[in-house]
Amino acid sequence: MQLLNLLLFSNILCIQEHFLQDCGDKKYSNTNKLRRKYSNHDMYIVPAYKKDNRVCRGRGKGGLATIWEKGLTKYVSKLKCKSFRLQGTKFSFPSGTLVVINTYFPCDPRTNEFDDSELMNVLAEIQYLIENSNTSSVLLAGDLNRNTRFTNIVKNFFDEKGLQVFWDTLNDRIEVPDYTHLSSSGGSLAISTIDLSCVFLILGT
Repeated sequence: MQLLNLLLFSNILCIQEHFLQDCGDKKYSNTNKLRRKYSNHDMYIVPAYKKDNRVCRGRGKGGLATIWEKGLTKYVSKLKCKSFRLQGTKFSFPSGTLVVINTYFPCDPRTNEFDDSELMNVLAEIQYLIENSNTSSVLLAGDLNRNTRFTNIVKNFFDEKGLQVFWDTLNDRIEVPDYTHLSSSGGSLAISTIDLSCVFLILGT
């Protein structure tokens, strides 16, 4: 129901961590169930990832989906991505081209000492997509809202590439929430801050 509500107000919607895995049988494929559920829209889906040696245990991780109104489909093409953490979609509108990069970043360890090789590989592929998309307009959706070495690496990458955070530029016109999750247990309420649903960036402003 929440997804349906979001689609009422969104021409393009990016989802990270849907956890839906694919299978060979289209009838029982969870990704195809998603397509059938939202048949008034078209979409590209990256299934949740699971290592071959863990196929029968636990849930997959990640999973991306970029969903758009069917009226936009004639403008849409898929960009090839090597990483299961990235999904590139190109919208070639008559007025100009927009590339949407949907991202599922590695988990932030919240420490200064960590192996950043996977993160750097993701950033390198984002750079490749930007440099080879033949457009000056890029919209990147992801889930970053902390102030750690991990997020500072990403922020420095954005600064170097001339990317601009929409959240920062719009903070005088939108209300930034103090928390993003509210739960109740035993008659008491608990609030917590989970990653903000998305960070939008644009190139070539």
